[in-house]
Amino acid sequence: MTAKQIVSADGERLFQRLEQGERLTMEEWQVIEDTAATVELGRLADALRHKLHPENEVTYVIDRNINYSNVCVSVCNFCAFYRKPGSAEGYVHDYATIYEKVEEMLELGGSGVLMQGGLHPDLPLAWYTGLLRELKTRYQIHLHCFSPPEIDNLAKVTGLGVEGVLKELKAAGLDSIPGGGGEILVDEIRRKRRTHCNSEEWLNVMDAAHSLGLATTATMMFGMGETRDQRLLHLEKLRALQERNPGFVSFIPWTLQPDNTAIGKLFPDRVPGDEYLRWLAIGRLYLSSIANEQVSWLTQGLDIGRQGLHYGANDIGSTMIEENVISKAGAHHQATERMLCEAILAEGFTPRKRKADYTKLAPLVVMAMPTKYINEIQARACVNRFLLAQAGSLFCAGEPELEVNQQHWRVPVLMVTPGFVVGQVGEALVDWQTREILSHTRIAEMQERAAYLRTQNHAAIKTAFLRTRKG
Repeated sequence: MTAKQIVSADGERLFQRLEQGERLTMEEWQVIEDTAATVELGRLADALRHKLHPENEVTYVIDRNINYSNVCVSVCNFCAFYRKPGSAEGYVHDYATIYEKVEEMLELGGSGVLMQGGLHPDLPLAWYTGLLRELKTRYQIHLHCFSPPEIDNLAKVTGLGVEGVLKELKAAGLDSIPGGGGEILVDEIRRKRRTHCNSEEWLNVMDAAHSLGLATTATMMFGMGETRDQRLLHLEKLRALQERNPGFVSFIPWTLQPDNTAIGKLFPDRVPGDEYLRWLAIGRLYLSSIANEQVSWLTQGLDIGRQGLHYGANDIGSTMIEENVISKAGAHHQATERMLCEAILAEGFTPRKRKADYTKLAPLVVMAMPTKYINEIQARACVNRFLLAQAGSLFCAGEPELEVNQQHWRVPVLMVTPGFVVGQVGEALVDWQTREILSHTRIAEMQERAAYLRTQNHAAIKTAFLRTRKG
């Protein structure tokens, strides 16, 4: 038997163990990466996704990435966003500017704020805690803020240590922590790419956050000259922390965007889609103890984003109402809520909005009233009563009849909002009023309209429904 045949046989045995759900060591993963086809890794990753999320939903979030400051003491050769202290191009947003950005986000149906900035040398902890308290008091929104490098920097600036800073931030309203600054958690490569926050410091912040009950996300940015084994070691470190002290709610891999960066001169080419999908699948399988995986349409485009839903991802990320870091390095892909919903529906899944900690929000769909036959006026009257109490979606039991093409169907009503009532006939969605079979685009438009209306106050919702009902 040749060495190549031995490796192939070992790979086949390991793949069978992986298929049976066994936990492989990093060394065994090296063999898998050497021998397994991408499509086969994708098949296993998709099966694991289905096992973890049998409801067949794909989640997404509407939030805004508010970068409160670009002033940063760290020099990262992959970053086109930061400005050194004293730079004429440096900024720190005042509270009023941040409030305005949050209010714009809420008008678009957002559920929370992703807020990150540079490693500022002078901003006191009171600036951060004061902002969190104001945002929580004014808007009662989910606050997903401050990456591990920012928290590590605050710990050093204040002298309070990581746990002390996290306790202060949590008391002020911090709900969860984004995984920015993870890149590759191997210091051999990190020392060449950034000057602050080594791998141990990054992991220490997340460990402390988990101990305090703060949810976090795990990330990986690749395509910046790291080796295959360094990628696997990164995953191994994430898995070790998650198994020892759980708290990561999602794994989010994305790829280097080299434009306008120093590192772009060394690595000008982007990671291709097939390589990204391969590592998306590997990440899903390696990190089976992390419940969710997000595909990065922002760095790979929506077409690869859609394919990623079959390579282990159960989340398509954010609409990114605002993004200033990756976009400055050349990530110019954009998507609206409608586009994300269309993509999810087109791949055979049900869209479900969530918060940053992956808590699912009430779906837009509405199950019908408990009567054998219900007309449009009755449906809306029922919605009026419940919506005024909940200012959100409504759930009732029952299966009304719906006439479509002279046939009576016994179907659930899936959505009732101002101007339309939607029922399901077979696999098709039908507008109750027009009896029109709806396209994915039309469904997404309805969902977008419903989301917008729910951002208004109770009086506005009541007025809209009563006006529709009278008409």
